[in-house]
Amino acid sequence: MVTFAFLLGLPMLKSYVAFSAVVSISTIGLYISYAIPIFLRITVSRKHFVKGAFHLGFMSIPVAIIAVAWVSLITVVFVLPTAYPVTSLTLNYSPVAVGIVLVGSLVVWFLPVVGAHKWYHGAAAAKGGLAKLRVLKDYEDSVRAGTVNLSV
Repeated sequence: MVTFAFLLGLPMLKSYVAFSAVVSISTIGLYISYAIPIFLRITVSRKHFVKGAFHLGFMSIPVAIIAVAWVSLITVVFVLPTAYPVTSLTLNYSPVAVGIVLVGSLVVWFLPVVGAHKWYHGAAAAKGGLAKLRVLKDYEDSVRAGTVNLSV
């Protein structure tokens, strides 16, 4: 896998446009991956959201709105051309790459019969995974204390 990533990164050594496109794609992907749950939290699941141990209280919604606005702005900035005049050699191809990933993700999610929306039901923590982790931690604590019976 490292060799494959290295080979994909080789064009960046010769071309400023390739380097800026890879940086733009990476930044946009990272920011959007953070913004999607924040956006869904302040829109779709506003009333059903269960707060965790750490939350911002009354400032949660304003901070979330600012975060989504910032990601929207920075996404636009990172898809702008990096060199003028814009030619086929200096065009920023990151919008094309991000668009392909977005369309591919939506197609895989919404496929009629075998789409991910049919079989993916969330993270393990939402399905009792935290309770299992607590049991494991209690077991590890009792092993350290020497109070557990290891015989079957």
